[in-house]
Amino acid sequence: MQAKKIYNGDKTMKHGSRKHSKRLLFTSVLAIVVILAVGFYLIGNANSNKDESNSDNSTSVTMSHISRSTNQQESKYSTTSNSQQESKYSTTSNSQQEVSQSSSQSSTNNNSLIYYNGQTKVKLPTTDGTIDPQENWPNGASFWTATLTIDGKKENVVATYARQGYFAIFTKEPTNKPQGFTYNGDYLSHIGDKDLDPLASSSKTVRY
Repeated sequence: MQAKKIYNGDKTMKHGSRKHSKRLLFTSVLAIVVILAVGFYLIGNANSNKDESNSDNSTSVTMSHISRSTNQQESKYSTTSNSQQESKYSTTSNSQQEVSQSSSQSSTNNNSLIYYNGQTKVKLPTTDGTIDPQENWPNGASFWTATLTIDGKKENVVATYARQGYFAIFTKEPTNKPQGFTYNGDYLSHIGDKDLDPLASSSKTVRY
């Protein structure tokens, strides 16, 4: 009888131990499942954040490249535009300077040929050389620069010989009368004389 009770008690303990083992196994499996689920969730979030970070970085890099490209294009366009404007301004400025210089030279050349025969303004065809017959010089003429005393002062003049011993004298400033004279000697030998005082004061010379 006592042995039977002991046996029944052992059997009860064994049965309780089995229940307890099953409960522990179920709890362990449940804990593992929960841990795995949490782990997968965390790993998924980490990968998602990483993808978003990579996407953001990629977008940032792309925008940086676009911005850099745009800045380079703007800089290139600005440089090209400035160069074109500078080139255009330089060309225009040079053209204006050339026109101005040309006009100035033309004006200087024209003024250099303006002289006076007494009170009459005359534009000479040249101040040094021989010309063929033309409208104002029907017989042609020889021109050269010389000096001549006028009203007691040595002046730079342009002398010209046309014909029959007459030497016309042209001055830069008007004088009270024409300074030309006729030489009744070997006048051809005096064409080109640089100092006309000896010829003008010769006894063979007629002053007007």
